[in-house]
Amino acid sequence: MAKVFLITTGLAVVSASVVLSEFSGTHCKFDHQTATSTRVLRAATLDWIRHHPARGCPGLADLRASGELDPGAEATDEWGYAIAIICRGSEVIARSPGRDGLAGTSDDVVAPRGHL
Repeated sequence: MAKVFLITTGLAVVSASVVLSEFSGTHCKFDHQTATSTRVLRAATLDWIRHHPARGCPGLADLRASGELDPGAEATDEWGYAIAIICRGSEVIARSPGRDGLAGTSDDVVAPRGHL
């Protein structure tokens, strides 16, 4: 019982640290809904490319028409900006310009993470 309590306490401390690290002042560094939307768009694009290898990078209409992307899936971020799909060879990136609306700045939300 004591070990379970210690593990639970340890996880709570780690979780609190992760949550605190996501905040910058009073604003969240990125919106989880936007992060989810970028991952969903990227995954749908990768699936579309696997099924249509000769057709190149799809547009949003292609993804929806093929059924790779649900018609109700978000294609904009929480600030109303379009999430871009970028295909470079076999690499696919989905990018939200973030709160400032400018691509390539530190508040961008990108899937996969680490691509600015």
